[in-house]
Amino acid sequence: MVTDRRLVNAVFTLIPTRSFVFIISIVCSSTLYAAQWSVPGDFPSIQDAIDGVVSGDTVIVGPGVYAENLQFKGKSISLQSRDGAEATIIEGKGRTVVDIGPGGDLIGFTVRKGLTSSFGGGVVVTGSGTRIQGNIFEVNEQVSGGWGAAIAGNSASPIIEQNIFRNNNCDTQLLSGVVSFVSLSSPRIVNNIFENNPCRAINMSLQATAKPVVVNNTIVANHAGIRINRQVSTWSQIYRNNIIVGNGIGLEVDFGTEAYNPTWEHNLVFYNGVNYELIADQTGKAGNISADPWFVDPAVGDYHLRGGSPAIDAGTNVGAPPVDFDGELRPVDGDGDDIETADIGADEFFAGVAINVAGGSPQECTAPSGSLVNLSAKVTLPAGDDVAAIGWTLDGEPVGSGDSVGLFVPLGQHTIKAIALSVQGGSFDGSVAIEILDTTAPTMSVGFVNSRTGETVDRIDQSGLKKVLVSYEAVDVCDPNPVATAVVGIPADNGEEIKIKGKRKALTLDASNISLSVTAADASGNVGHTEAVLLVTD
Repeated sequence: MVTDRRLVNAVFTLIPTRSFVFIISIVCSSTLYAAQWSVPGDFPSIQDAIDGVVSGDTVIVGPGVYAENLQFKGKSISLQSRDGAEATIIEGKGRTVVDIGPGGDLIGFTVRKGLTSSFGGGVVVTGSGTRIQGNIFEVNEQVSGGWGAAIAGNSASPIIEQNIFRNNNCDTQLLSGVVSFVSLSSPRIVNNIFENNPCRAINMSLQATAKPVVVNNTIVANHAGIRINRQVSTWSQIYRNNIIVGNGIGLEVDFGTEAYNPTWEHNLVFYNGVNYELIADQTGKAGNISADPWFVDPAVGDYHLRGGSPAIDAGTNVGAPPVDFDGELRPVDGDGDDIETADIGADEFFAGVAINVAGGSPQECTAPSGSLVNLSAKVTLPAGDDVAAIGWTLDGEPVGSGDSVGLFVPLGQHTIKAIALSVQGGSFDGSVAIEILDTTAPTMSVGFVNSRTGETVDRIDQSGLKKVLVSYEAVDVCDPNPVATAVVGIPADNGEEIKIKGKRKALTLDASNISLSVTAADASGNVGHTEAVLLVTD
Protein backbone atom coordinates (compact mmCIF):
# COMPACT_ATOMS: atom_id res chain seq x y z
CA MET A 1 0.00 0.00 0.00
CA VAL A 2 1.30 3.45 -0.90
CA THR A 3 0.97 6.01 1.90
CA ASP A 4 0.71 9.76 1.55
CA ARG A 5 4.42 9.97 2.43
CA ARG A 6 5.33 8.61 -1.00
CA LEU A 7 5.07 9.90 -4.51
CA VAL A 8 4.02 7.36 -7.09
CA ASN A 9 5.36 6.85 -10.58
CA ALA A 10 2.82 4.54 -12.19
CA VAL A 11 3.93 2.37 -15.09
CA PHE A 12 0.91 1.02 -16.94
CA THR A 13 1.61 -2.20 -18.80
CA LEU A 14 -1.06 -3.75 -21.02
CA ILE A 15 -0.75 -7.51 -20.88
CA PRO A 16 -2.99 -9.44 -23.32
CA THR A 17 -4.58 -12.65 -22.04
CA ARG A 18 -6.13 -15.51 -23.91
CA SER A 19 -9.59 -13.99 -23.45
CA PHE A 20 -8.30 -10.61 -24.69
CA VAL A 21 -8.79 -8.97 -21.27
CA PHE A 22 -6.04 -6.50 -20.44
CA ILE A 23 -4.41 -6.40 -17.00
CA ILE A 24 -3.03 -3.07 -15.76
CA SER A 25 0.05 -3.35 -13.54
CA ILE A 26 1.17 -0.41 -11.38
CA VAL A 27 4.76 -0.10 -10.15
CA CYS A 28 5.39 2.38 -7.34
CA SER A 29 8.60 4.32 -6.94
CA SER A 30 10.61 4.44 -3.74
CA THR A 31 10.21 7.28 -1.28
CA LEU A 32 11.21 10.61 -2.76
CA TYR A 33 11.47 12.71 0.38
CA ALA A 34 12.48 12.20 4.01
CA ALA A 35 10.40 12.46 7.15
CA GLN A 36 11.13 12.79 10.86
CA TRP A 37 9.58 10.54 13.50
CA SER A 38 9.78 10.21 17.25
CA VAL A 39 9.93 7.49 19.88
CA PRO A 40 7.80 7.14 21.91
CA GLY A 41 5.63 9.80 20.21
CA ASP A 42 5.02 8.17 16.85
CA PHE A 43 6.20 4.64 17.68
CA PRO A 44 6.23 2.80 21.05
CA SER A 45 9.68 1.26 20.53
CA ILE A 46 12.81 1.94 18.51
CA GLN A 47 12.45 -1.26 16.52
CA ASP A 48 8.83 -0.39 15.70
CA ALA A 49 10.11 2.91 14.33
CA ILE A 50 12.81 1.24 12.24
CA ASP A 51 10.25 -1.19 10.85
CA GLY A 52 7.76 1.58 10.12
CA VAL A 53 9.94 4.16 8.35
CA VAL A 54 11.97 4.12 5.16
CA SER A 55 15.53 4.91 4.12
CA GLY A 56 16.28 8.61 4.38
CA ASP A 57 14.00 9.16 7.38
CA THR A 58 15.15 10.37 10.80
CA VAL A 59 14.00 8.83 14.08
CA ILE A 60 14.43 10.95 17.23
CA VAL A 61 14.41 8.92 20.46
CA GLY A 62 13.39 10.38 23.80
CA PRO A 63 15.25 9.64 27.05
CA GLY A 64 14.90 6.28 28.76
CA VAL A 65 16.21 2.73 28.85
CA TYR A 66 15.25 0.66 25.80
CA ALA A 67 15.79 -3.09 26.23
CA GLU A 68 15.95 -3.91 22.53
CA ASN A 69 18.09 -5.64 19.93
CA LEU A 70 17.83 -3.38 16.90
CA GLN A 71 17.85 -4.56 13.29
CA PHE A 72 18.15 -1.80 10.70
CA LYS A 73 17.47 -4.40 7.97
CA GLY A 74 19.56 -2.52 5.43
CA LYS A 75 17.59 0.72 5.80
CA SER A 76 19.64 3.91 5.74
CA ILE A 77 17.87 5.56 8.68
CA SER A 78 19.30 8.28 10.92
CA LEU A 79 18.64 7.14 14.50
CA GLN A 80 19.38 9.95 16.96
CA SER A 81 18.76 10.58 20.65
CA ARG A 82 16.99 13.77 21.68
CA ASP A 83 18.79 14.32 25.01
CA GLY A 84 22.17 12.67 24.49
CA ALA A 85 23.91 9.43 25.35
CA GLU A 86 23.78 9.69 29.15
CA ALA A 87 19.98 9.91 29.07
CA THR A 88 19.20 7.48 26.24
CA ILE A 89 20.25 3.88 26.73
CA ILE A 90 19.87 0.88 24.42
CA GLU A 91 20.45 -2.25 26.47
CA GLY A 92 21.11 -5.61 24.86
CA LYS A 93 19.26 -8.75 25.87
CA GLY A 94 22.08 -11.27 25.65
CA ARG A 95 22.69 -10.58 21.96
CA THR A 96 24.11 -7.92 19.65
CA VAL A 97 22.48 -4.59 20.51
CA VAL A 98 22.46 -2.97 17.05
CA ASP A 99 22.81 -4.44 13.55
CA ILE A 100 23.30 -1.54 11.11
CA GLY A 101 24.44 -0.87 7.55
CA PRO A 102 25.06 -0.23 4.83
CA GLY A 103 24.34 3.44 5.54
CA GLY A 104 22.36 4.70 8.50
CA ASP A 105 23.33 6.70 11.61
CA LEU A 106 23.60 5.78 15.28
CA ILE A 107 24.04 9.07 17.12
CA GLY A 108 23.92 9.92 20.82
CA PHE A 109 23.13 6.67 22.68
CA THR A 110 24.60 4.57 25.44
CA VAL A 111 24.97 1.07 24.02
CA ARG A 112 25.51 -1.45 26.79
CA LYS A 113 25.19 -5.06 27.90
CA GLY A 114 25.56 -6.47 24.41
CA LEU A 115 26.92 -10.01 24.17
CA THR A 116 28.33 -12.01 21.28
CA SER A 117 30.06 -15.32 20.70
CA SER A 118 30.48 -14.48 17.02
CA PHE A 119 31.06 -10.80 16.24
CA GLY A 120 29.76 -7.43 17.43
CA GLY A 121 28.49 -7.33 21.01
CA GLY A 122 27.42 -3.69 20.84
CA VAL A 123 27.17 -3.06 17.09
CA VAL A 124 27.57 -5.14 13.94
CA VAL A 125 28.14 -2.88 10.95
CA THR A 126 28.09 -3.89 7.30
CA GLY A 127 28.92 -2.07 4.09
CA SER A 128 29.87 1.60 3.86
CA GLY A 129 28.24 4.92 4.66
CA THR A 130 27.30 4.25 8.30
CA ARG A 131 28.04 6.92 10.92
CA ILE A 132 28.47 5.93 14.58
CA GLN A 133 28.88 9.18 16.50
CA GLY A 134 28.62 10.61 20.01
CA ASN A 135 27.80 7.31 21.71
CA ILE A 136 28.97 5.64 24.90
CA PHE A 137 29.81 1.93 24.62
CA GLU A 138 30.10 0.25 27.99
CA VAL A 139 29.95 -3.23 29.55
CA ASN A 140 29.51 -4.99 26.23
CA GLU A 141 31.12 -8.41 26.02
CA GLN A 142 32.67 -10.64 23.42
CA VAL A 143 33.13 -14.17 24.68
CA SER A 144 35.49 -16.85 23.40
CA GLY A 145 35.22 -17.41 19.67
CA GLY A 146 33.90 -13.94 18.92
CA TRP A 147 35.39 -10.56 18.07
CA GLY A 148 34.41 -6.92 18.50
CA ALA A 149 32.96 -6.41 21.99
CA ALA A 150 31.65 -2.93 21.08
CA ILE A 151 31.83 -2.74 17.26
CA ALA A 152 32.70 -5.34 14.64
CA GLY A 153 32.83 -5.12 10.86
CA ASN A 154 33.63 -7.55 8.06
CA SER A 155 34.48 -5.64 4.86
CA ALA A 156 32.74 -2.66 6.46
CA SER A 157 33.77 1.00 6.23
CA PRO A 158 31.82 3.16 8.71
CA ILE A 159 32.75 6.48 10.30
CA ILE A 160 33.29 6.05 14.05
CA GLU A 161 33.80 9.40 15.77
CA GLN A 162 33.48 11.18 19.12
CA ASN A 163 32.48 8.03 21.01
CA ILE A 164 33.55 6.79 24.44
CA PHE A 165 34.43 3.11 24.84
CA ARG A 166 34.81 1.99 28.44
CA ASN A 167 34.63 -1.17 30.54
CA ASN A 168 33.94 -3.48 27.60
CA ASN A 169 35.24 -7.02 27.92
CA CYS A 170 36.78 -9.54 25.54
CA ASP A 171 39.48 -12.20 25.44
CA THR A 172 42.91 -12.10 23.77
CA GLN A 173 42.33 -14.20 20.65
CA LEU A 174 43.83 -12.81 17.46
CA LEU A 175 40.65 -11.03 16.28
CA SER A 176 39.46 -9.90 19.72
CA GLY A 177 39.06 -6.23 20.57
CA VAL A 178 36.68 -3.49 21.62
CA VAL A 179 36.54 -2.36 17.98
CA SER A 180 37.55 -5.07 15.50
CA PHE A 181 37.58 -5.04 11.70
CA VAL A 182 38.57 -7.75 9.26
CA SER A 183 38.98 -8.41 5.54
CA LEU A 184 38.40 -5.42 3.22
CA SER A 185 37.21 -2.98 5.91
CA SER A 186 38.33 0.66 5.67
CA PRO A 187 36.73 2.38 8.69
CA ARG A 188 37.48 5.97 9.70
CA ILE A 189 38.03 6.00 13.48
CA VAL A 190 38.61 9.55 14.79
CA ASN A 191 38.25 11.59 17.99
CA ASN A 192 37.28 8.63 20.20
CA ILE A 193 38.24 7.83 23.78
CA PHE A 194 39.02 4.22 24.74
CA GLU A 195 39.44 3.76 28.48
CA ASN A 196 39.61 0.89 30.97
CA ASN A 197 38.79 -1.97 28.59
CA PRO A 198 40.49 -5.23 29.68
CA CYS A 199 41.18 -6.12 26.04
CA ARG A 200 42.58 -4.51 22.90
CA ALA A 201 41.02 -1.14 22.09
CA ILE A 202 41.37 -1.42 18.27
CA ASN A 203 42.16 -4.58 16.33
CA MET A 204 42.75 -4.63 12.57
CA SER A 205 43.12 -7.88 10.58
CA LEU A 206 42.78 -6.60 7.03
CA GLN A 207 43.71 -7.34 3.47
CA ALA A 208 46.48 -5.39 1.77
CA THR A 209 44.09 -3.11 -0.15
CA ALA A 210 42.16 -2.01 2.95
CA LYS A 211 42.62 1.65 3.91
CA PRO A 212 41.49 2.31 7.50
CA VAL A 213 42.14 5.75 9.01
CA VAL A 214 42.72 5.86 12.78
CA VAL A 215 43.40 9.47 13.76
CA ASN A 216 43.30 11.64 16.90
CA ASN A 217 42.08 9.03 19.35
CA THR A 218 42.95 8.85 23.06
CA ILE A 219 43.55 5.28 24.24
CA VAL A 220 44.19 4.77 27.96
CA ALA A 221 44.35 1.81 30.36
CA ASN A 222 43.36 -1.05 28.06
CA HIS A 223 44.95 -4.49 27.65
CA ALA A 224 46.43 -3.11 24.43
CA GLY A 225 46.04 0.10 22.47
CA ILE A 226 46.13 -0.96 18.82
CA ARG A 227 46.77 -4.41 17.37
CA ILE A 228 47.63 -4.85 13.66
CA ASN A 229 47.87 -8.09 11.70
CA ARG A 230 50.95 -7.61 9.50
CA GLN A 231 50.74 -10.79 7.43
CA VAL A 232 50.34 -8.56 4.38
CA SER A 233 51.59 -5.05 3.70
CA THR A 234 49.79 -2.54 5.95
CA TRP A 235 51.34 0.67 4.55
CA SER A 236 47.88 1.83 3.36
CA GLN A 237 46.62 1.70 6.95
CA ILE A 238 46.89 5.20 8.47
CA TYR A 239 47.53 5.72 12.22
CA ARG A 240 48.19 9.36 13.13
CA ASN A 241 47.90 11.75 16.06
CA ASN A 242 46.84 9.08 18.58
CA ILE A 243 47.66 9.10 22.31
CA ILE A 244 48.30 5.58 23.62
CA VAL A 245 49.11 5.69 27.34
CA GLY A 246 49.02 3.31 30.30
CA ASN A 247 47.97 0.20 28.40
CA GLY A 248 49.48 -3.25 28.79
CA ILE A 249 50.77 -2.95 25.23
CA GLY A 250 50.87 0.21 23.16
CA LEU A 251 51.14 -0.95 19.55
CA GLU A 252 50.93 -4.71 19.11
CA VAL A 253 51.96 -6.15 15.74
CA ASP A 254 51.70 -9.79 14.72
CA PHE A 255 53.44 -11.58 11.84
CA GLY A 256 55.24 -10.13 8.85
CA THR A 257 58.31 -7.93 8.67
CA GLU A 258 59.21 -4.28 9.13
CA ALA A 259 58.72 -3.85 5.39
CA TYR A 260 55.02 -4.45 5.97
CA ASN A 261 54.66 -1.82 8.70
CA PRO A 262 51.62 0.54 8.71
CA THR A 263 51.79 4.31 8.24
CA TRP A 264 52.51 5.30 11.84
CA GLU A 265 52.99 9.06 12.31
CA HIS A 266 52.83 11.68 15.07
CA ASN A 267 51.57 9.28 17.73
CA LEU A 268 52.32 9.63 21.45
CA VAL A 269 53.04 6.19 22.95
CA PHE A 270 54.02 6.33 26.63
CA TYR A 271 54.08 4.39 29.90
CA ASN A 272 52.58 1.20 28.54
CA GLY A 273 53.78 -2.14 29.87
CA VAL A 274 55.38 -2.53 26.45
CA ASN A 275 55.21 0.46 24.13
CA TYR A 276 55.90 -1.51 20.93
CA GLU A 277 55.58 -5.28 20.62
CA LEU A 278 57.05 -7.19 17.66
CA ILE A 279 57.71 -3.92 15.86
CA ALA A 280 60.71 -1.63 16.18
CA ASP A 281 60.34 1.28 18.57
CA GLN A 282 58.85 4.13 16.52
CA THR A 283 59.81 6.91 18.95
CA GLY A 284 61.64 9.70 17.16
CA LYS A 285 60.49 8.55 13.73
CA ALA A 286 57.84 10.34 11.60
CA GLY A 287 56.91 12.67 14.46
CA ASN A 288 56.22 9.89 16.99
CA ILE A 289 57.04 10.74 20.60
CA SER A 290 57.02 9.12 24.04
CA ALA A 291 56.19 11.49 26.91
CA ASP A 292 53.60 12.13 29.61
CA PRO A 293 50.66 13.76 27.78
CA TRP A 294 49.68 15.79 30.87
CA PHE A 295 45.98 15.03 31.06
CA VAL A 296 43.87 17.35 33.22
CA ASP A 297 42.52 14.59 35.50
CA PRO A 298 42.67 11.05 34.11
CA ALA A 299 41.45 9.60 37.43
CA VAL A 300 37.97 10.95 36.64
CA GLY A 301 38.18 10.46 32.88
CA ASP A 302 39.19 14.03 32.01
CA TYR A 303 41.62 13.54 29.13
CA HIS A 304 41.80 17.18 28.08
CA LEU A 305 45.37 18.45 27.72
CA ARG A 306 46.94 20.77 30.24
CA GLY A 307 49.06 23.73 29.20
CA GLY A 308 52.57 22.57 28.43
CA SER A 309 51.53 19.09 27.27
CA PRO A 310 54.02 17.65 24.77
CA ALA A 311 50.99 16.62 22.68
CA ILE A 312 50.12 20.27 21.95
CA ASP A 313 50.87 21.20 18.32
CA ALA A 314 52.84 17.93 17.99
CA GLY A 315 50.48 16.26 15.53
CA THR A 316 50.03 16.76 11.83
CA ASN A 317 47.23 18.50 10.00
CA VAL A 318 47.30 15.83 7.29
CA GLY A 319 44.05 13.89 7.58
CA ALA A 320 43.19 15.43 10.94
CA PRO A 321 39.48 16.03 11.62
CA PRO A 322 38.31 19.67 11.54
CA VAL A 323 36.97 19.47 15.11
CA ASP A 324 38.01 17.59 18.26
CA PHE A 325 36.14 15.27 20.62
CA ASP A 326 34.20 18.21 22.10
CA GLY A 327 33.30 19.60 18.69
CA GLU A 328 35.76 22.49 19.06
CA LEU A 329 37.67 23.63 15.99
CA ARG A 330 41.08 22.24 15.20
CA PRO A 331 43.81 23.02 14.52
CA VAL A 332 44.55 25.98 16.78
CA ASP A 333 47.84 27.52 17.80
CA GLY A 334 48.29 25.96 21.22
CA ASP A 335 51.96 26.75 21.86
CA GLY A 336 51.97 30.41 20.86
CA ASP A 337 54.24 30.11 17.80
CA ASP A 338 51.58 31.56 15.46
CA ILE A 339 51.34 28.24 13.59
CA GLU A 340 48.07 26.33 13.78
CA THR A 341 48.98 22.66 14.14
CA ALA A 342 46.77 19.78 15.26
CA ASP A 343 47.41 18.33 18.70
CA ILE A 344 47.89 14.62 19.33
CA GLY A 345 44.85 12.91 20.86
CA ALA A 346 41.12 13.49 20.90
CA ASP A 347 41.37 16.93 22.57
CA GLU A 348 42.60 20.10 20.88
CA PHE A 349 44.18 22.32 23.53
CA PHE A 350 42.85 25.86 23.72
CA ALA A 351 45.07 28.62 25.09
CA GLY A 352 42.92 31.51 26.22
CA VAL A 353 39.96 32.34 28.42
CA ALA A 354 36.75 30.35 28.55
CA ILE A 355 33.80 32.09 30.24
CA ASN A 356 31.04 30.27 32.05
CA VAL A 357 27.73 32.12 32.37
CA ALA A 358 25.60 30.76 35.22
CA GLY A 359 22.18 30.12 33.77
CA GLY A 360 23.38 30.45 30.18
CA SER A 361 21.95 32.83 27.60
CA PRO A 362 19.36 34.15 27.05
CA GLN A 363 18.12 34.81 30.59
CA GLU A 364 14.87 36.20 31.88
CA CYS A 365 14.95 39.58 33.60
CA THR A 366 15.06 39.12 37.40
CA ALA A 367 15.41 42.72 38.62
CA PRO A 368 14.29 46.19 37.49
CA SER A 369 15.58 46.65 33.93
CA GLY A 370 17.98 43.69 33.97
CA SER A 371 19.50 40.76 35.81
CA LEU A 372 22.40 39.99 38.12
CA VAL A 373 24.51 37.45 36.24
CA ASN A 374 27.30 35.37 37.77
CA LEU A 375 30.29 34.65 35.56
CA SER A 376 33.56 32.78 35.99
CA ALA A 377 36.66 32.54 33.83
CA LYS A 378 38.87 29.51 33.17
CA VAL A 379 42.25 30.61 31.89
CA THR A 380 44.54 28.21 30.04
CA LEU A 381 48.07 29.43 29.34
CA PRO A 382 51.14 28.02 27.61
CA ALA A 383 53.61 26.09 29.71
CA GLY A 384 55.63 28.04 32.25
CA ASP A 385 53.25 30.99 32.48
CA ASP A 386 50.71 31.94 35.15
CA VAL A 387 47.79 34.33 35.49
CA ALA A 388 48.65 37.72 36.98
CA ALA A 389 45.20 39.38 36.79
CA ILE A 390 41.79 39.06 35.19
CA GLY A 391 39.62 42.03 34.22
CA TRP A 392 36.04 42.10 32.94
CA THR A 393 34.25 44.41 30.52
CA LEU A 394 30.59 44.81 29.61
CA ASP A 395 30.14 46.23 26.11
CA GLY A 396 33.69 47.55 26.29
CA GLU A 397 33.37 49.24 29.69
CA PRO A 398 35.39 47.92 32.69
CA VAL A 399 33.07 46.33 35.26
CA GLY A 400 35.11 44.13 37.58
CA SER A 401 38.08 41.88 38.22
CA GLY A 402 38.94 38.44 39.54
CA ASP A 403 38.27 34.82 38.61
CA SER A 404 34.52 35.30 39.05
CA VAL A 405 32.20 38.28 39.12
CA GLY A 406 28.56 39.13 39.55
CA LEU A 407 27.49 41.72 36.97
CA PHE A 408 24.24 43.57 36.57
CA VAL A 409 23.36 43.18 32.89
CA PRO A 410 20.63 45.43 31.46
CA LEU A 411 17.86 44.30 29.15
CA GLY A 412 18.97 43.53 25.62
CA GLN A 413 22.00 41.99 23.92
CA HIS A 414 25.47 42.53 25.34
CA THR A 415 29.07 41.32 25.03
CA ILE A 416 31.02 40.35 28.12
CA LYS A 417 34.77 39.91 27.88
CA ALA A 418 37.34 38.54 30.33
CA ILE A 419 40.94 39.65 29.80
CA ALA A 420 43.74 37.72 31.51
CA LEU A 421 47.21 39.20 31.88
CA SER A 422 49.99 36.68 32.41
CA VAL A 423 53.10 36.86 34.54
CA GLN A 424 55.23 36.83 31.42
CA GLY A 425 53.35 39.81 29.99
CA GLY A 426 50.96 38.01 27.67
CA SER A 427 47.35 39.02 27.20
CA PHE A 428 44.62 36.43 26.62
CA ASP A 429 40.92 37.03 26.35
CA GLY A 430 37.60 35.39 25.78
CA SER A 431 34.16 36.82 25.17
CA VAL A 432 30.58 35.69 25.36
CA ALA A 433 27.32 37.14 24.09
CA ILE A 434 24.45 37.32 26.57
CA GLU A 435 20.87 38.51 26.17
CA ILE A 436 18.50 39.55 28.95
CA LEU A 437 14.85 39.19 28.00
CA ASP A 438 11.60 40.34 29.54
CA THR A 439 8.87 37.97 28.41
CA THR A 440 6.78 37.95 31.59
CA ALA A 441 3.58 40.00 31.83
CA PRO A 442 2.81 42.03 34.95
CA THR A 443 0.97 40.29 37.74
CA MET A 444 -2.11 42.02 39.16
CA SER A 445 -4.31 42.09 42.21
CA VAL A 446 -7.80 43.57 41.66
CA GLY A 447 -11.01 43.91 43.66
CA PHE A 448 -13.53 46.15 45.43
CA VAL A 449 -13.02 47.68 48.86
CA ASN A 450 -15.56 48.71 51.49
CA SER A 451 -15.24 52.50 51.61
CA ARG A 452 -15.80 52.58 55.40
CA THR A 453 -13.78 49.60 56.65
CA GLY A 454 -11.14 49.22 53.93
CA GLU A 455 -11.90 45.52 53.65
CA THR A 456 -12.08 43.74 50.31
CA VAL A 457 -15.63 42.74 49.41
CA ASP A 458 -17.08 40.57 46.67
CA ARG A 459 -20.79 41.19 47.55
CA ILE A 460 -22.84 44.23 48.62
CA ASP A 461 -26.42 44.84 49.66
CA GLN A 462 -28.02 47.93 48.04
CA SER A 463 -30.14 48.45 51.11
CA GLY A 464 -26.97 48.76 53.18
CA LEU A 465 -23.64 49.55 51.58
CA LYS A 466 -24.05 52.11 48.78
CA LYS A 467 -20.43 52.84 47.83
CA VAL A 468 -17.25 50.86 47.13
CA LEU A 469 -13.70 51.76 46.13
CA VAL A 470 -11.94 50.36 43.09
CA SER A 471 -8.67 48.60 44.03
CA TYR A 472 -5.97 47.30 41.69
CA GLU A 473 -2.21 46.98 41.56
CA ALA A 474 0.15 45.80 38.81
CA VAL A 475 3.62 44.48 39.65
CA ASP A 476 6.36 43.60 37.16
CA VAL A 477 9.77 42.16 38.04
CA CYS A 478 11.62 44.01 35.30
CA ASP A 479 9.54 47.21 34.92
CA PRO A 480 9.02 49.15 38.18
CA ASN A 481 6.21 51.21 36.63
CA PRO A 482 3.89 49.09 34.47
CA VAL A 483 0.93 51.01 33.05
CA ALA A 484 -2.46 49.73 34.22
CA THR A 485 -5.92 50.72 32.99
CA ALA A 486 -9.22 49.73 34.59
CA VAL A 487 -12.83 49.73 33.50
CA VAL A 488 -15.84 49.23 35.71
CA GLY A 489 -18.64 50.06 33.33
CA ILE A 490 -16.76 53.36 32.96
CA PRO A 491 -13.00 54.07 33.22
CA ALA A 492 -11.82 53.98 36.82
CA ASP A 493 -8.73 54.89 38.80
CA ASN A 494 -7.27 52.99 41.69
CA GLY A 495 -9.01 54.14 44.91
CA GLU A 496 -11.87 55.79 43.05
CA GLU A 497 -15.27 55.69 44.74
CA ILE A 498 -18.09 54.01 42.87
CA LYS A 499 -21.66 54.80 43.89
CA ILE A 500 -24.20 52.11 43.35
CA LYS A 501 -27.03 54.73 43.28
CA GLY A 502 -26.87 58.47 42.76
CA LYS A 503 -26.46 61.15 40.14
CA ARG A 504 -22.65 61.46 40.00
CA LYS A 505 -20.94 58.52 38.35
CA ALA A 506 -24.00 56.46 39.02
CA LEU A 507 -24.12 52.98 37.55
CA THR A 508 -27.21 51.63 35.90
CA LEU A 509 -27.42 48.00 36.94
CA ASP A 510 -28.58 45.77 34.13
CA ALA A 511 -27.48 42.70 36.03
CA SER A 512 -26.82 41.60 39.54
CA ASN A 513 -23.05 42.17 39.39
CA ILE A 514 -20.40 44.75 38.56
CA SER A 515 -17.26 43.71 36.64
CA LEU A 516 -13.83 45.32 37.23
CA SER A 517 -11.53 44.67 34.25
CA VAL A 518 -7.84 45.62 34.55
CA THR A 519 -5.14 45.47 31.87
CA ALA A 520 -1.45 46.19 32.55
CA ALA A 521 1.48 46.53 30.14
CA ASP A 522 5.19 46.74 30.89
CA ALA A 523 7.92 48.57 28.95
CA SER A 524 8.71 45.44 26.94
CA GLY A 525 5.17 45.20 25.65
CA ASN A 526 4.05 42.26 27.77
CA VAL A 527 0.36 42.56 28.64
CA GLY A 528 -1.56 41.01 31.51
CA HIS A 529 -5.30 41.05 32.10
CA THR A 530 -7.55 40.07 34.98
CA GLU A 531 -11.04 40.75 36.32
CA ALA A 532 -12.95 40.91 39.59
CA VAL A 533 -16.72 40.62 40.05
CA LEU A 534 -18.87 42.35 42.70
CA LEU A 535 -22.27 40.75 43.35
CA VAL A 536 -25.08 43.19 44.10
CA THR A 537 -28.14 42.10 46.01
CA ASP A 538 -31.36 43.92 46.92
